[in-house]
Amino acid sequence: MLIGVGALVACGDLAGLTGGGGGDPPPTPVGSPCGDLRCVHGTCSSAGKCECTAGFSGPSCDSCGGDLQDKDGDGACQPSCNVTTCPARSRCDDTSGKATCVCSTGYALEGDACVWKGGIQDPGFQNTPPGAWKLSGGALIDATAKDKTQVDPGYVDFPQENPFGAPDAGPPRCTYGQTSHAIQTVKMPPFAEAEPFALSLSRQSVCSPIFGFCFGETYRFSVGGRAAFVDRADGLGQSAFSPRKVCLGERAYGGDVTIDVAAPCGSQVEAVRIDRATLVPDATCPSPGKVQNGDFEGTGGWAASGVAEVTALVGTAQSRGARIKMAKACDYGQLTGSLSVPWKSVPRPALTFSFKGSKNKQLSVRVGGSVAATVTGTDTFETARVCLPDWATGTVQQLAFYAYASSAAGNCTDPDTSEFIFDDVKIESEPTCEDPGLVFDGGFERRGSVSAWSGPSSPTSGVFTYASGAPPSSHSGAGYGALYSPQCNYASLYQTASVPDLSPGKGGPMLAFWYRTSAAASGAFYSTAGTLPVAAAWTKKTYCLPPTLAGRATSINFSASTSSGGGACANPPYLYLDDVAITLDPTCPEK
Repeated sequence: MLIGVGALVACGDLAGLTGGGGGDPPPTPVGSPCGDLRCVHGTCSSAGKCECTAGFSGPSCDSCGGDLQDKDGDGACQPSCNVTTCPARSRCDDTSGKATCVCSTGYALEGDACVWKGGIQDPGFQNTPPGAWKLSGGALIDATAKDKTQVDPGYVDFPQENPFGAPDAGPPRCTYGQTSHAIQTVKMPPFAEAEPFALSLSRQSVCSPIFGFCFGETYRFSVGGRAAFVDRADGLGQSAFSPRKVCLGERAYGGDVTIDVAAPCGSQVEAVRIDRATLVPDATCPSPGKVQNGDFEGTGGWAASGVAEVTALVGTAQSRGARIKMAKACDYGQLTGSLSVPWKSVPRPALTFSFKGSKNKQLSVRVGGSVAATVTGTDTFETARVCLPDWATGTVQQLAFYAYASSAAGNCTDPDTSEFIFDDVKIESEPTCEDPGLVFDGGFERRGSVSAWSGPSSPTSGVFTYASGAPPSSHSGAGYGALYSPQCNYASLYQTASVPDLSPGKGGPMLAFWYRTSAAASGAFYSTAGTLPVAAAWTKKTYCLPPTLAGRATSINFSASTSSGGGACANPPYLYLDDVAITLDPTCPEK
């Protein structure tokens, strides 16, 4: 039965239990074993205690018992929300004294179902209602702009620098490095009372007329302080408005949620505009803390390229699973899906999966386009645990498994029969993951098939190893990293780390690490913090990161190279690393 008050749905006929007439309870008979104790809704037993009528409890039988309640105080015990089941997109409310199902935040009753009606105000950027979007950094709304590729009139225009001095571009509207924003706070229901959502966008990025092409970030869409999507120019831009869908993660649910569309000021892009932004239910988006079709038993959720495939009888217990099977050198395979990285619901989240890889062959696990871990095969089935970075928490990101068959001689016709099989991809809490997940294994203490650090792509270009030894071999602990090039070439090591959120008074973000080097005269050592002078003893290096990176991903890079050219290397340059961390430090700027 429907209740015609706002967006209320009846939960059923909830019959009340009363005490039979109200008023004061009858006096306790003289000589009763209960003495002065009055049994309001019950009778006195020979043991001197009240035996309550069904539905009541308490020493005097004056309280509602079990899963009943009397929140309106009328003396009638009604079923509480504890025993009331509400339909989808609604919640139970018994504050009135009667349990009633109410449509969740943003939903309204249509017929006998709760339907999504909430979301972004002024989705078409027409200033209706005025001030729905908070604009900064030079962003402007043109409420009447219209061309044939727009969804409807109006868009938000993010300023760009005068494109390399284009004569008809006018004066610069922004300074390179400046970011403009369009921000709005939206009330969202808890996920338990909602469904998967996506942001539906219509956007445009026009390249500079001087070169006709552009690269780099054009805009980013953030929810609750984390970038849910970063759009990058594909070389040609989008001269016409085109659609884009972004699945929403855990940060998009439960209370006031800040939505921020931001665009950096660039010199290669002439215009960045958003025509429409709406929040829409989308059943294809993964639920918070889930990997779409992670056991490969269902349909959809994955896209295969190269020699990757989803097939039967290759997974655990001969179930369906994923496989990247090479035939020759230079073959590659990639399987691409999506995962909703948890925020508060799963502490220390990690991506776990079963895998079997050819011995010493490597599989790259990528989250949001960045390498999250490198997995090395051992010819046996193992379980991988990949800690998930703080910058991705509460968002839906692309998940990719990638492998490439390299050739030492550079001959792509060389046979290569290596393969990787993986199955049961899911998200679990992993106690060994750092919290917050800013830099993983900064002390180089972990051993095994999974590494948070990505080293040289082949032994001929360089070698990275986990070295063992207590101080002074290491700076602290029992391990440290060693990077060198046996061919007197160039060896690199990197990790996509997370920059912590700013906290007033605690300073800005700082990268800090300890290093030492070999004494190779021809060696040169570099890092994100700049050139590293030769150092025989452990030396600390610090570097202030831009505060604009707070809450975002950043790459930590190290390299060791030589100026003596390639070939046999009698004295390769070694770079040793330990205790890599990103923190907030008072010596670094907050703004």
